[in-house]
Amino acid sequence: MSHHRSWSMALNIAAVAFYFCLAPTLALADTAFKVQVKPKGEYEEAAKPPPLASGSKSKHCYRLIEGQRYPLCRVYVNNLNHFCEDAALRCDFKVHPDFRKDLGRPDWEDVDPKKHLNLIAQWARAYFHVPEECKGDCEEVRREKNWQEFKVKLDAAINAGRVHLQRAMVDLNYDKKEEVVYRLGDRQCIADHRDTFMPGQSPKLMVVEDLGERLAIDYAQTLNQKGSDIVLLQGRAHLYRGNLYEGLSGPGIGRYAANAGAVCEVEYIR
Repeated sequence: MSHHRSWSMALNIAAVAFYFCLAPTLALADTAFKVQVKPKGEYEEAAKPPPLASGSKSKHCYRLIEGQRYPLCRVYVNNLNHFCEDAALRCDFKVHPDFRKDLGRPDWEDVDPKKHLNLIAQWARAYFHVPEECKGDCEEVRREKNWQEFKVKLDAAINAGRVHLQRAMVDLNYDKKEEVVYRLGDRQCIADHRDTFMPGQSPKLMVVEDLGERLAIDYAQTLNQKGSDIVLLQGRAHLYRGNLYEGLSGPGIGRYAANAGAVCEVEYIR
């Protein structure tokens, strides 16, 4: 064998080895989803969006306006485009069978709202608006008034069988420990949802600080703004409210509220 041919084979072997060293960073969506999804700004970029699964039909009623370069966002919007006519998607996130490998929801279990009125009361007192100038006793009185007014609607909805309270264990802040998360919503999810007893016309998420029912108030503002459901991307929790947001990944309510941008922002185009 000539020296020239030996050098050629050596270079070919080195090139193959170099390619496989870089493969994790050059991989497309399927490979990117095999590693833990990183916080926003650190996702692996994809050379092109992953194709729809074989046999899938998409009407393309949603399009991405933020997150086009992230493989997970391509999968997310492809899934949404299978539910263009489903008004209930505004209440509960749904996963098409083509995407169950990459997308999921927590194992929500139904619980009796009558047994958790203390938690709902804490949420209501924190959720409803209190004027900024209302401090001290004024604030306490106003928050109690807000709760009592909401409780009238809540009691009527409970008696009508419309209150849907769910509970799941989810690692929402990525500390490898699961939080107890509750989800309060209306069983009657319809296209014109203005007659619901729920403020904001969508389900609300609540996290408790321990196995009891003390509301984790530091999480409340972000959950109210960004979470009506939870979407699992390869097991990692994201907040869902049409758009997809990172979970609760830093201390303090100010940081949560400021942790603003959606990972995957979509627009309904018809």
